Amino acid sequence: MRWIGAAFLFLATGVSAQPTAPRVRIVEELRLDANVEDFPSVGRIHVGPSGQIVVPIQADAQLRIYDASGRKLAVVGRRGAGPGEFTSFGLVGWVHDTMWASDLRQRRTTYVGPDHKVLRTESWPGVQYGSAGSYAFMDPVMALPGGDAILQGMEVTPAHRRAVLLHRTVDGTQREILVLPASDSSRLIQVGPFGFGLPFTLQPQHAFAPSGQHIAQLTAGIPARQDATFHVTVIAITGDTVFSRDYPYRGIPIPRRAADSAVAATGPVPGHLINPPADLKERVQAIARERMPRWYIAPETITLGLDQTIWIGMRPTGEERGYLILNGRGDPIGSLMVPTSTRIRQASATHIWVTEIDDDGLSSVVRHRVLGLGG
Repeated sequence: MRWIGAAFLFLATGVSAQPTAPRVRIVEELRLDANVEDFPSVGRIHVGPSGQIVVPIQADAQLRIYDASGRKLAVVGRRGAGPGEFTSFGLVGWVHDTMWASDLRQRRTTYVGPDHKVLRTESWPGVQYGSAGSYAFMDPVMALPGGDAILQGMEVTPAHRRAVLLHRTVDGTQREILVLPASDSSRLIQVGPFGFGLPFTLQPQHAFAPSGQHIAQLTAGIPARQDATFHVTVIAITGDTVFSRDYPYRGIPIPRRAADSAVAATGPVPGHLINPPADLKERVQAIARERMPRWYIAPETITLGLDQTIWIGMRPTGEERGYLILNGRGDPIGSLMVPTSTRIRQASATHIWVTEIDDDGLSSVVRHRVLGLGG
């Protein structure tokens, strides 16, 4: 068994000091080795109500299902458009003992029974372009018990477009839960009709609780100084805000070489734009150099755990990556440092499920027990 642990100094906003987040240790319990299981790069891991582990393999359009002891139970899916076939996985979840998997490209959801047999496939609602005052599309994000669902929609009015998350009940009633941030001009370089991303900025990140009962949003503005803050909001599907808080971090200066490299990579790709100005690239790069941050933004990812824990993944420093752990009220309750090759994909107060990427880019799936996490 291998042990990993570290302390993470967490300072408060304002004048009141937060205590140092306690040291958290982890010990390896289960390993699905990349070479043994023939895993390529793995981006997500889904943990079921009985502790089963589902590993989506995008390259093969397969869901590989293991029980809590690591025994392979089934392989569901293959590439294609027929029943039980997939092209692009979205989220995977459970309604009681039935697993569902969304296919983003084919705009449909497939339901799989506890015997790992495909039960049915449901297509998503059709797009209604140009319907002013209504939702131009509604893509299901998550299935909920009783036939309810969480949807992502785009509201179209004569004045604006709004991207929103909605809770739709089985009787068709819809309620907005969260308005997704529109394109933030501070993160864009706009030159006439042409727009480009500003280097070293963080786009708003969203996470869904496996239960479907909560949604989290992680945002961070462009830091004006080295001591900056990021913001976390957690909202229930009822639309009620559970908490909305700022958390401080101390940015790491961006090296000159990294800044120069990012600026050089910003701007139009030759042949990708129609009749761009001759000096467009030079103008874009001048704006990028003037407006981009001087410090790295620390937070990168957010994960809502199987319980009420929240895991904020930080930008790697050296050979380690830090995670700040919050409870359901948003209080810091722990911290963890892992190797940069390790990414937490699902978590709880007692366990984390991670991917470990080897030198060949292959991902092993590992479950660790969490020790020392209170609150």
